[in-house]
Amino acid sequence: MGLTSKETLDAVHKVFDYAFKVNSICDNIVYYLDITENQPSFQRWFHENIAHIFPQLADKVQTFGSLRNDRFHRGEVTESSKEYVSTSEAMEDFVMAMTTFETLTTEAIKVAIKNQDFAYEDFLRDFNFSVLPIYTKQALVFYEATKKYDATNDIHKWNNDYEEFIIEQLAKGGD
Repeated sequence: MGLTSKETLDAVHKVFDYAFKVNSICDNIVYYLDITENQPSFQRWFHENIAHIFPQLADKVQTFGSLRNDRFHRGEVTESSKEYVSTSEAMEDFVMAMTTFETLTTEAIKVAIKNQDFAYEDFLRDFNFSVLPIYTKQALVFYEATKKYDATNDIHKWNNDYEEFIIEQLAKGGD
């Protein structure tokens, strides 16, 4: 038996599960970048520095939960198989995924407060204010940049230029 209310644990579990959903979305973006857009450098960087981070974020949630004697199990991860028509559309999906991730985390914070699960409140606030915004900002920067490349029909140059748009926190190695 854990130390956390069922309602809080259910809300935190949504955050935990969504980390795997974002990984699935990002993996689908990687496939698009590799196969359809032929952007090997960018897809490799995105896969290693973005897609791979989300299971690690789920591990952070699970590790914290284990300290509270709370058990997590990964729910079913639905397939992400959207067919993109542009790199900017793929990056827009990344923005939407991050926005949803932050929203789910904010909702879990509210539930933790309501149930006086203050340890989770503190953990989730840190998660939502110092970890997730890094990836949301990167998503927004990539989205805005790829829109410009798509609009000028220069997306083929993106594979060589994307490093100019990596935010400082991720250029240093991320979280």
